[in-house]
Amino acid sequence: MTFGPLTQHILASEMDDFERDQLLNAASPGRQGSQYFTFNVYNVCLDFDSGQASIEDELDAAAAETVPLDEFLAALRGKPHSPGTGP
Repeated sequence: MTFGPLTQHILASEMDDFERDQLLNAASPGRQGSQYFTFNVYNVCLDFDSGQASIEDELDAAAAETVPLDEFLAALRGKPHSPGTGP
């Protein structure tokens, strides 16, 4: 999957190692429900039940994207997602 421009920008330019670690640590195996994170210029909601990650631009209320959770987690880990391999 190719991420939209907001997600690409956040991953490439805004997210630091601390934020990346917080998101990855929240995604423990078997996790249920959702967890919402507020960072300086963006917010991320990891929805484990629906298998989606939502990214919002804190500075532009109209800018938001939803992506598959497993692909987002793979991008956080710095490796491409291969279909069928899980997060």
